[in-house]
Amino acid sequence: MDNTRDTGPTLPYLPSNLHGMEEIHPSEVAALTGLAVSPSIGPASDGSHPQPQSKELLKFHDDDIVKAAGEMTGAAFGRLDAAARQQQADDASDKGGSATTSLLNDKSDDTNSAPFYSVQYYRYLFNVDTTEVLWRLASGLMPIKNMLFSRIAENPDLYGPFWITTTAVFLFAITANIISWAAHAADPDWDYDFSRLTLSAALFYGFNFLVPAGIYLLNNWYSGSLSLAQTVDLYNYPMVLFLLFLVPEIVLMNQLVAQLLPYLTSAYISLILFLNLYPQLSNGMVHPVKEFVMGGICLTLLLYALLLRESFLSISD
Repeated sequence: MDNTRDTGPTLPYLPSNLHGMEEIHPSEVAALTGLAVSPSIGPASDGSHPQPQSKELLKFHDDDIVKAAGEMTGAAFGRLDAAARQQQADDASDKGGSATTSLLNDKSDDTNSAPFYSVQYYRYLFNVDTTEVLWRLASGLMPIKNMLFSRIAENPDLYGPFWITTTAVFLFAITANIISWAAHAADPDWDYDFSRLTLSAALFYGFNFLVPAGIYLLNNWYSGSLSLAQTVDLYNYPMVLFLLFLVPEIVLMNQLVAQLLPYLTSAYISLILFLNLYPQLSNGMVHPVKEFVMGGICLTLLLYALLLRESFLSISD
């Protein structure tokens, strides 16, 4: 009878505390313990259980098996937990992206259902952060065709225009009083003129919002696609230039360069508007109408500069 041992996959010698188990595959032992188990131990062809060739019997320690199994289980659960967390992050990102896209392109459902006199109704018009506003301000200073429009087209806002206008109201009123004080420093009876603040508010809020509203109505009459918020943005972001020339205006006072600065600024703003607003006006306008509209805007800006110069930046007796 051939007593050659079979190198099959079972082990007859098992620890006594593995209840109810009779055989264990070597690959399972290796997976649980991390030990390289030789399959050279197995039953003979006659069913007997000869001793292994090695003098040392293979011994299993249940503590090692339990420890290895615990480590494997912990690693498996760790991978599952990491995968679950990644899936949650991806889902949140997708939801956030879709919500942002909704706000960028149109009003949300809550905004649509809110009454027009509520703050909720205008929430989408303030969906910008400081970085985006700074980019829009920079774009409003660059004489590049459609550069500003490309930044505000999908997500027009009122945040930037409101603060540009409000800042101008206070800065021009303060500048006017500084210039007046400097010119009458020797006059002990000099006092600030609070009425300049009222005049400044009427001028800036009137020009910065009523003029673009008029442009929007005219463009809409010719079936133009430009929205009111987009028109306000295109008109107001370049207006930050009127704030930038205040520093040389105060330093130079009543010199010739200071007198020309408002008009030079209005001319530069007209160029920015021609590069960004003119291409967006309705194609339904007959050829001369667009030119007349842009000419009217340029004249309005010159009038704007004249009022600023005479009301706030000139020295009166």
